[in-house]
Amino acid sequence: MCPWHGAKYDVSTGRMTLGPQGAFAKVPGLDASYRLLTKVIPLRRGKVTERDGKVSVQ
Repeated sequence: MCPWHGAKYDVSTGRMTLGPQGAFAKVPGLDASYRLLTKVIPLRRGKVTERDGKVSVQ
């Protein structure tokens, strides 16, 4: 989950699973637009590890 806008992403694909929240969620159609964009241009993915209950992306 992005700490800035609250969107959630699938770490295995880089695709958005939940669009931006807060002030960004008030823009009509923005959630669907972002989801479509991440299907075409997914986020870069990194290695996800967990240590002592903390998740890190490298």
